[in-house]
Amino acid sequence: MTESSLKLKAEGEPGSYEAPGPCDTSTFVSSKVSHRETLSTENTEVELEDMLDINSKKTEDINLKLLFDLPPLNDWKTKKNVKETKTIDENYSIGIDMIPHQRELLTQNRGINFTMMVAGQVGIGKTTFVNTLFNSTVLEHNSANKNKAQSHTRTKSIMSYKTQLIFDKTVLNLNIIDTPGFGSKIDNSFSWVTLVDYIEDQTRRLVFQDEQPDRSLRQDNKIHCCLYFLEPTNKGVASLDIITMKALAPKVNLIPVIGKADCLDENELENYKETVKSILKRYNIQPCQFLNKNDKSFSELFDSIPFSVICSETMVRNNENVLVRARKYKWGTIEIENSKHSDFTKLRELLIGKHLVDFVTSAEIYFEKCRTELLTIRLQGASEALTLEDQDSILQQQEIDILKTLNYDNYDSNGLKNYACYQIFNKKYVQDVLIQQKQEFQFTKEEMRKKLSLVFELKNEKFKNWENSLEKKQSAFKKMVESEKRILYDLNNECEALQMQISSVQNNNNSSKEAIKQKV
Repeated sequence: MTESSLKLKAEGEPGSYEAPGPCDTSTFVSSKVSHRETLSTENTEVELEDMLDINSKKTEDINLKLLFDLPPLNDWKTKKNVKETKTIDENYSIGIDMIPHQRELLTQNRGINFTMMVAGQVGIGKTTFVNTLFNSTVLEHNSANKNKAQSHTRTKSIMSYKTQLIFDKTVLNLNIIDTPGFGSKIDNSFSWVTLVDYIEDQTRRLVFQDEQPDRSLRQDNKIHCCLYFLEPTNKGVASLDIITMKALAPKVNLIPVIGKADCLDENELENYKETVKSILKRYNIQPCQFLNKNDKSFSELFDSIPFSVICSETMVRNNENVLVRARKYKWGTIEIENSKHSDFTKLRELLIGKHLVDFVTSAEIYFEKCRTELLTIRLQGASEALTLEDQDSILQQQEIDILKTLNYDNYDSNGLKNYACYQIFNKKYVQDVLIQQKQEFQFTKEEMRKKLSLVFELKNEKFKNWENSLEKKQSAFKKMVESEKRILYDLNNECEALQMQISSVQNNNNSSKEAIKQKV
């Protein structure tokens, strides 16, 4: 690609940029960051809420019974009328050969949207890498954005940076998702949930947008790939990095990258790469899961993982007096685009030059999977609602009548009737279900269950000890009562004996008196 003076497209004053020196790969020139936004786990679902609510109100007026007048999709038949044709004039051109050119012009005019997430622990070179990769200050360093960084809760916030890159009349609408403060807390439990939730939220948001009658404001913010930066160390891969990569791999095209590779010598770097590969294999972490591994065009990409990069935003002159991007040390200079020093050039070529479109199109695989899961959740919710005894308190009679007509053994046979179910079990229902399925919620629920169980055990043990104490006291009282009973019994016997003695004495006295009377 030839070097040229490129126009700078930005919201401010127009300007130009001249390539600093020879470059064997595409050089990108970008506008200043045209849009920055902060998204947190607390408001990721709120951004398009107004649009969704307005469109939902429009659909409420639609009579759902009209859907039942349409036959199932399986009953729709399409006639195939394929007729063999003969070429009349081989020299006559109808313009089919211009379709690729039209497609190229369409891409140039509309541009291509590319969303990339950069994740990894703090101070590992993510910001410098992005700015070096796109030859522009897309991300701000912490020192330049210190006040803003402090205003965001670490690990609980996600930063979205949007800009536009233009080269040779081709527009790239770039969206960089940064994760400031990831892994910087003392307790990093569930730090990865923020990243996973953001990816899922963007996908779910797109699903709900597609269900609206008016989709003119549809925003496609699917994450096309995620570069996960690993700390260069001889101690192996951190457990937080392993857990995070395992959680991200099924949801996005994951590319492990070793940042600041100049911290390791050649042998240490090679050993660390082998360690990372073994970790990925042991824990079944599949990088770029949505790309076809059997496709030979991706073999170089898969064979190069993990990439080791060295980045710099500084231009210096090398030994040949050529201005290059490099890191200058007392002992020498490391050229960023020198393949002997870093995999940066290879990563840029594979990520941007060869497979950018592949990353964009492959993201549809997870989108379709997520879409199917969301629709299935709602149909399952309808099936479960019909089995409840108090269904009248949850659903209206008209909704119950509609749901009873659906086939819950074969969802596809319902055709457009499923959309009636989607309207009844709407976004709020899906959010409530997904919240209960989140790992953090399940963990909190389990922790609360354990605490309640522990409290119950302690209380139960206390009651048992109290019961045992009462039983012992009762036993002592019983013994005391038995002892008193025996004493009372003995006293009664003594009283009876004394009474008998008294009676005997009285009888003797009476007999003596009678005898004396008779003698007198």
